[in-house]
Amino acid sequence: MVRRWAAWKSLQQAVVAASANNHITVLKLLWKAFNPAKYSALGAFSTVVEILNDASGNGHLRVVKLAVDAKYAKFVRRSGALAQAISGRRADVVEFLLGLGASWCDLVAAFVAASETSQDALAGRVYNVYREKYKGRPLLVELACRGGWTNAIKYLYSYEDSDPEVVNNAFISAAKRGSIATVKFLLGTNQVLPDSFDEAVEVAATRNNVDLVKFLCSTKRATPSSIDRAFVAANRTEVVKFLYENEGVSSEAVVAGFKQASGWGVEYSRFRFTNNEVKIFKLLYEDSRIQVEVVGRVLVQAASNGQAEIVALLRHDTRISAELRGEAFEWASTCETSDLMLLLYETADFSKGDQGRVLSRIVSPGEPEEVGRTDLH
Repeated sequence: MVRRWAAWKSLQQAVVAASANNHITVLKLLWKAFNPAKYSALGAFSTVVEILNDASGNGHLRVVKLAVDAKYAKFVRRSGALAQAISGRRADVVEFLLGLGASWCDLVAAFVAASETSQDALAGRVYNVYREKYKGRPLLVELACRGGWTNAIKYLYSYEDSDPEVVNNAFISAAKRGSIATVKFLLGTNQVLPDSFDEAVEVAATRNNVDLVKFLCSTKRATPSSIDRAFVAANRTEVVKFLYENEGVSSEAVVAGFKQASGWGVEYSRFRFTNNEVKIFKLLYEDSRIQVEVVGRVLVQAASNGQAEIVALLRHDTRISAELRGEAFEWASTCETSDLMLLLYETADFSKGDQGRVLSRIVSPGEPEEVGRTDLH
């Protein structure tokens, strides 16, 4: 196997070198031994794609023709060859590749290449080929989905009268991709509907793109309900903190976000606080809008999985009932951590008859003897 790999690497290097230097006679001889089908497991077809793309950009038409041999067609289709040829202004290669049919090259990348090099007529040709091949998949949306091609989107928008529905779909796609430049441009077309804007806010929050969330909120177009949904959907501290401190999140959303960060409704044994959830908890737990029962249940949740940092924060919280403190202590015993149990024992209200039993549990922790509820409701 080692010898085979060494032989393959030597052959691969020779093939790549011959193609790069446009030594077509040498390349044809090597190609017979190269046999991509034989060496497919070693990455031969990716080498063919590499050769095709480089040859297209360098204008080596004979190498391009060799690389698109029918035997390898399914492996090199939709490559970046046409885009490379367009960027390099290799007219003969461009015409050859376009003549192969729409399925051979990445037409989206090809359109970008044509627009960025100001080859307007060619951009129009590529666009028409794309539109004919991919009916029902607007190029504007596809560009937004891929992200980072705002200039091409601007070019396309000026090239045709875009349908409002297409613009809105592209706007949401750009938000999903996190492309702030594209979002800004499409928002400036004045075709983005309120529902699409609200969806973009939620998408940005869900994907934890704090910069995009800040930009969208700065336009003052987000509805209160979309802010609330974004707050609950967010699971990164930066987004939660920004919305909480700047956007007037409702009481209902604050409680819902707190519950989500605290594992509300999840069986104790199946939930673990991450560092991020601990940060969100610290941000929200003192908010007076969060019900006492909710805070108490979180103490039990934290005790059940040994989250000492949260237990330490809540153990002196006078809002938490003695019953829930006792339940938290019982659950802490399952963690077999005496320090955690001592934290709770110092503030729990045990009867005199229970104190001996409790102290023995600290010395020999194990399964809880009496635990009320097993999950947050």
